[in-house]
Amino acid sequence: MLLSLLLRPTFLAPHQAQRLAMVCSLAVCDAVAEVTDLAAVIKWPNDVLIGGRKVCGLLAELGVAASRLDYVVVGIGINVNAGFGDSDTPVLIASATSLRAELGEEVSRQRLLAVLLRCVEARYGRLQAGVLPHNEWQLRLVTLGQEVRVTMPDRMLVGRATGVDADGALLVQRPDGEVERVLAGDVTLRSHG
Repeated sequence: MLLSLLLRPTFLAPHQAQRLAMVCSLAVCDAVAEVTDLAAVIKWPNDVLIGGRKVCGLLAELGVAASRLDYVVVGIGINVNAGFGDSDTPVLIASATSLRAELGEEVSRQRLLAVLLRCVEARYGRLQAGVLPHNEWQLRLVTLGQEVRVTMPDRMLVGRATGVDADGALLVQRPDGEVERVLAGDVTLRSHG
């Protein structure tokens, strides 16, 4: 299931746009739990996992006008009824899964979509009211407490993921004890290679 949500969060500054990805990834976890009873977790910054395998990816793109956040498009892709490893489906990446693969039965995309949109709307309303999602998001992050390798355009950072801030930046403690704030990068959990 692929969808894009167009949001116009005039109440947020551009550096706060990641809050919308937090809201949407939490809403995916909520919807998956409500529709399937499966527990999902989040891998910083934009993957939703079940059983350690990716079931959903999110991507936020923003538009800025005159230094103000004009819009944010959040793209969401959920593997709903893909048959990973089925005889009729090519074998895909071992780190991917689907709701059907985890549940053992087909899942209604229409119901999942309706529940997801309701969950996004509720969480977006709370964000508009000033309720920040980072504490709850942090509780669902499988990344925290793990040794990580963060690949950034200009360098690589190795350390322990210790938390996130209100804007969703990952806090990584380097071996020398200093904590770096990471806004973007490809994160690999070192225990998983």
